[in-house]
Amino acid sequence: MLVDYASGAASPGSSLLIAAHLEQAPESCRQVSELERIGGAVLSGEAPEAMSAGALAGIFDKIDQGVAGAEPAPIRGAGPLPQPVIDAVGLPFDAIPWRFRLPGVSEYVLQEYEPEKVSLLRAKPGASVPQHTHTGPEMTLVMTGALQDGETVFRAGDIAINDEDDDHRPQIIGDEVCYCLIVMEGSLHFTGRFSRALNFLTD
Repeated sequence: MLVDYASGAASPGSSLLIAAHLEQAPESCRQVSELERIGGAVLSGEAPEAMSAGALAGIFDKIDQGVAGAEPAPIRGAGPLPQPVIDAVGLPFDAIPWRFRLPGVSEYVLQEYEPEKVSLLRAKPGASVPQHTHTGPEMTLVMTGALQDGETVFRAGDIAINDEDDDHRPQIIGDEVCYCLIVMEGSLHFTGRFSRALNFLTD
C-alpha cells in the first residue's frame, strides 16, 4: 500500500486513507520518504524523452493557471481527525452532518470516490457492528480510540484489512469515542442474528 501511495498508483480512497495514516505513523512516513527517494533515483536513470514543440510554453501556462487558481488553505477545526480527512470532507469537524446507522454508531459518507465507498465512522465506547462479511476488500483506519476485532486491538494509526474471507464483529473498547476512516470496495453483508432485517435495511 505504501509503495502504491509513493508511486501515485493508489486509488483515490486508498490515497486518502494512507495520507491520514501517515499523520499518525512516523515509521510509515520514513518508509514513504525512502520509497519516493528510490523512485526519483530510478527515474533519473531513465533515458530522457524528447519534448514536443511548445511543451515548455504549455508548462508555463499551467504554472500561471495554478497560481491564479491556487488551492485553498487547509480547513481549520480538524478536531480529533487528521488534517487530510478534514480537507477531503470540506467541513470543519464540528460541522460534519453525522447520520445514525446503529446504536452508538454514526456515519458520514464522502462523495466523489466511486466505485469505492469512503466514509467516516463515529462509534461510542462499547458500540459494535453486528456480525458481517464483505463482497470486496475493506480497509479501516482507526484515527482515535480503540477497536477490537477478534483477538486483535487496533489503535490510532492502525489499519485493519478485511475481505470476503472474514466474518467478523468489531467492537469499540476503552472509554474514548472511536473515529474511523473506512474505504470499501463492494458491499457489507450481515451474517449474524437479525441479519435478514439488517441486510434489508442496508440494501
